[in-house]
Order: sequence, then structure tokens, then C-alpha cells
Amino acid sequence: MVPIPAIVYNKLAAPLQLFASWVASNTIEMMGIAILRDGNVMHLSGLSLGVAEACSGLRSISSLSVLALVLGYFICSSLPIRFLLFFLAFPVAIGVNVLRIVITALFAREDPALAEGFFHSFSGWVVFLVGFGFMYLLATVMARFERPKNIEVGESQ
Repeated sequence: MVPIPAIVYNKLAAPLQLFASWVASNTIEMMGIAILRDGNVMHLSGLSLGVAEACSGLRSISSLSVLALVLGYFICSSLPIRFLLFFLAFPVAIGVNVLRIVITALFAREDPALAEGFFHSFSGWVVFLVGFGFMYLLATVMARFERPKNIEVGESQ
């Protein structure tokens, strides 16, 4: 796989960081937890969490979009459904990235050490697997809505 060029990566990472921290802080606030967001830094009571460039979700977007292509090839038969699955990888990747930020913030409220180290890395893998599972589910559901192929049965002689 060819890596995303640095110029493109840097142009996309910052807006995604801000968007992910905005959605995550609004989600946490809807849970009744006091939070203040300043750019990509979320301030909880006695704790500040920064949504780093690596947490922008670009890696998940690139990985899930490639997996969507593979899933589309093996599960879906029509080209429009394959394209739709590919494009759905983008909101799914952003959604699971926001989920990871929310979960990390909630656990970090209990123990700030959970916001870094092993848990932070492990949660990345778990949330990515959740994203992959969701993409697989989308592929199988969309494959059921494809037009059935006409199977012509020849007459036996």
C-alpha cells in the first residue's frame, strides 16, 4: 500500500482531529459529564486529554477503505454496491475513532494512566476490529439487497 503523501496527510489530519474531539466532547456532555473543549484538547474535571494527530482517524480511514474494497470484491457482486461500501468506510472509520476517544476519556476519568500506554494501544486494535465487523455487516446486508442473478436452467435432453 502506498502511504498518504505528507502534504495531504497534514491537510486532512487537523480538521479530522478537531471534528473527532468536537463530536466526542458533545457525546460526553450528553452523558451528563462536564467537559470543556479547547481546539483538540478536552478538559474533564482534573484531567486534560489531547486528541493527537495520530488519533485523527486517517489510519483507520485508509485501512477500512482497503478492507471495504476486499469485502466488496468477495461479498458484493455489483459495482455500485462495492462503491457504496467503499465510501461508507469513511464515516465508519470516523465513527469508531470517536468511539475510541469517548471510551478513552471515560476510562481516563477513573484512572488517568488508562489514557496512554497499553490500554490506549489496545483500544485502538479493539475499536478497529469493531469497525471491521461493522463493515462486514454492512457488506453482507447490502449484498442481500442486490438484484438476484438470473439463473437460466437448460432443458435436459
